[in-house]
Amino acid sequence: MFVGAVLLTSKTPLIYLNLHGAMIVVGGTITASLIAFPFELLRGAFARAWSLVKQDHAVSVKDLQRFVRVAGFRQGGGVLKIEEEIKETASPFVRTGFQLIIDGLPPNDIESVLELRMRNQELVERNEALVFKTMATFTPAFGLAATLIGLVNMLFLMGQGATPQMVGANMSLALLATFYGVVLANGFLRPLATKIELKTQDRMRVMAIVTEAIRCIAEGRGPGHVREVLYAIVASHGDEVGLRDTLGAMSEEYLYKHEA
Repeated sequence: MFVGAVLLTSKTPLIYLNLHGAMIVVGGTITASLIAFPFELLRGAFARAWSLVKQDHAVSVKDLQRFVRVAGFRQGGGVLKIEEEIKETASPFVRTGFQLIIDGLPPNDIESVLELRMRNQELVERNEALVFKTMATFTPAFGLAATLIGLVNMLFLMGQGATPQMVGANMSLALLATFYGVVLANGFLRPLATKIELKTQDRMRVMAIVTEAIRCIAEGRGPGHVREVLYAIVASHGDEVGLRDTLGAMSEEYLYKHEA
């Protein structure tokens, strides 16, 4: 919409490109962020942003299919087969749960370990959302700073008998820097922070269901019971498996025929 507005209202769209204003807004925001946050946290936040673009899921449907098989192996004493499933599992969280089952930990202990990992993961992702929220407060501030620079230069040149062209160039810097700051804050950084928070909520919900499924396996529950517990996750992957009534029973054939 912004690009369309520029193209439709301006005879020369290139006038909206101002290198000096962009340097002040972007450079100032990056510098302030490096002072406010550790570099590793900043790098993790942008890596999380990229994963959101790819729409990664906390647990793939392929991993969910393994739960039913592992439940059967657990009842039949097939420890070696569970180890083979671990090697093929993509999710580190699921691998940890399967390994704890092999190690023979009590179900309550397994649940405690997995919940601890969930809390740590939630804290990391919320800190990454905080990075973008904080950056969204920096960009308008540096846009205003660039505006003041442009106005000071303009007033000084006017006192020196500046031409309209010189005055216009400094006024352009003042206005475009504010424009850059507002667009970056409200068109990218704040929405991205909100996206991470929503993704975190969904991830925690999925991990809680996975934890319950692993607990059921550790208690010796059968594949049918585990399958119905996992249906809450499968039903949420609408893009991959299609929309279904979440109150309906899920057949084993339905779970096995869908892949991420």
